[in-house]
Amino acid sequence: MSRDGRPQKLNDDELLAVAREAVADGETDLLEGGVPADVIADRVPLSPSTVETHLRRLVEEDRLVRVQGADPVSYRPRESYLPTEEGTSTVDS
Repeated sequence: MSRDGRPQKLNDDELLAVAREAVADGETDLLEGGVPADVIADRVPLSPSTVETHLRRLVEEDRLVRVQGADPVSYRPRESYLPTEEGTSTVDS
């Protein structure tokens, strides 16, 4: 448990769902950027560094793609993430 009582575990599918929700909510960077790691970290019970580690691993597994965008407040370039089609879990009927 974290200090605020929330569990500190999150599986890959849950993390990908959070990224998809953030995209749907428009919480993406400018210039065709994705969702920055800090936005995802704000939505889950994990530290920002732990979230970043998981996101980088999901990129290596081709479940997320790392893109360049611009922070909507400072306009500075930064990395962000977008779910890939392969990142979506499907169940065969």
